[in-house]
Amino acid sequence: MGLFNINALWFFLILIPILIFYFFRSKNKNVIVSTTEFWKTQQNQTLALSIFQKFRSNRSLLFYLIITTLLIFAFAKPFISTTSSLNGDSIIIIDTSASMLATDIKPTRFNDVIKEANKLIDTLPSERSITLINAGLIPKLVIQTKVKKLAKQKLTTLIPTLTSSNTSSALKLAETISNQLNNPTIFYLTDKESKEYLAKLPKEISYRQIPIGTSFENLAITKFQVIKSKNDSLIINATLNWDGNKSLETEIELMINSQLYDIKTISFSPKEQLNLQWTNIPKNSSTISLNILTNDFFQLDNKVIYLNPHKDQTINIITEKNDFLENLTGLFEGYTIKIIRPKEYTIINNADVSIFNNFLPNELPKGDLLIINPPIDNKHFKTTPLSLETNSIEQINIINETHPIMNFIDLKELIISEFYKNELPLNIKPIINYLDNPLISAWEESSQKRILISFPLEKSNFGKLTSFPILFYNSIEWFSSENNFMTGNLNNVKVGEIENNSKFTLTMPSNKFQIIDLNKKSIEEFTNEIGIYSLNQTIDSKTNSTNSTKFTINFIGSTESNFQNIPQIISYSNTSTNIQPSGKIKNEFVSWILIIVLIILILEWIGRTQWK
Repeated sequence: MGLFNINALWFFLILIPILIFYFFRSKNKNVIVSTTEFWKTQQNQTLALSIFQKFRSNRSLLFYLIITTLLIFAFAKPFISTTSSLNGDSIIIIDTSASMLATDIKPTRFNDVIKEANKLIDTLPSERSITLINAGLIPKLVIQTKVKKLAKQKLTTLIPTLTSSNTSSALKLAETISNQLNNPTIFYLTDKESKEYLAKLPKEISYRQIPIGTSFENLAITKFQVIKSKNDSLIINATLNWDGNKSLETEIELMINSQLYDIKTISFSPKEQLNLQWTNIPKNSSTISLNILTNDFFQLDNKVIYLNPHKDQTINIITEKNDFLENLTGLFEGYTIKIIRPKEYTIINNADVSIFNNFLPNELPKGDLLIINPPIDNKHFKTTPLSLETNSIEQINIINETHPIMNFIDLKELIISEFYKNELPLNIKPIINYLDNPLISAWEESSQKRILISFPLEKSNFGKLTSFPILFYNSIEWFSSENNFMTGNLNNVKVGEIENNSKFTLTMPSNKFQIIDLNKKSIEEFTNEIGIYSLNQTIDSKTNSTNSTKFTINFIGSTESNFQNIPQIISYSNTSTNIQPSGKIKNEFVSWILIIVLIILILEWIGRTQWK
């Protein structure tokens, strides 16, 4: 038997002054007697019984001492160590997502994850396989060994990254590995819910989720946008979300080129979302940052920094007569826009961005693409009409509301009368589904960014909604913002033409630098700070010729910012037996102590009632 909270035993010291006061308080009365001769002979006989007699005459004191002792003992969280009869292999999944950097558990949740993982490894059976999986954005096998010491050593190499966890992929990887194991049990140390994935696990696998962290209120920047206005200046839009149950007042500062531009005091009502805007920002602003001046348990979503590309792009809109699209030309100030009819289009009409409406050439141009309703006979997508039996907004399911093109988008009033199913590569997830089919998708392919809208504008009211121009502006901004990244979206960082040597010098926002090899590790593993990074590659050491670029990492609109729901301990098995590894298993019995206390209180109440 042991105690999870041994410090609670200090509360027993409270009983000492209570007992001292009770036993040594004065109860003497002045009484006139004839002699004290016989008291001396009886004194020694009665002294030994005095304490016992006090207890007998004060049963209520004893009752309350017992109740207090039991409650203190319950607060200490006692447990009994038992040994499971099963002796299987184990898979331990470690959540390394950004939420693990929250400080509600000191110094961070991730430190608690590693501590709990070490305790877990100690309880696992000897000479059985231990598999460690890093559950980041792209889950990875860390080690598979029968040596506990090696498993613990590998735990020290894990670091949290500024990405979201991928529970589905992590459990899928664990399932694949489990096929080669004997009687496997999956342990997932995380602050995320995983119930929805459990039913997909095979019957031979048992699962145990070990929750990390506590629930707390959080203020976050959920949306950020920089827009070019018609008066040759910039407009900044931002959305802040407060998920707390009480009012909040804080300050937010806007920095332009590292200088304070504006500071605001903002008041939030409980669970309120506020939209902020700054206008007439100088067009030549090279860096723009927004900072929430508050000390909560998660600082990553309190800051955004933006690099202004200062790039005038060319945009080709290839469409038959379409007022909705042609009216967009006034929206993109600072861009060179050309309207081209499909019959007049050739591949030489290249541009930074090509927007194709109801038309798609056999050969796609270079640059980024926005494709609207590709024809059925196109050579790039398998496109088939989809019957619309109903046209309910409930059929629209937003898969990725944090994608940059979804900033300030509201589709509650969208109506579609004609829809086409476009089959996407398996590795591409749509941003919005309609009738469980891709409605709007965005991805990167061969250094191109691509957006696909799978319905004709003419067969919907989309062009009349305020979200229509916003979506297109967001798309152009996403295309042009090559050096501004959300966490977990770094696969298109460009440093000129990468030579045979893929080693780079990476300078971090904290001015720390390190040599990295992108052939061995992805850049996400090195970008665990919010701010501006500098990536340099030496091409010719003799001439000091280099390729270099700067990029930013931000943490905006991620589900990682939600700290209201912390998962509970889950023990799950599809079999009739709840499989656990052999070794010591700590079973709490706090609930039984509380039940005993309740029973004693009920019996005492009944006794008093009957006595009266």
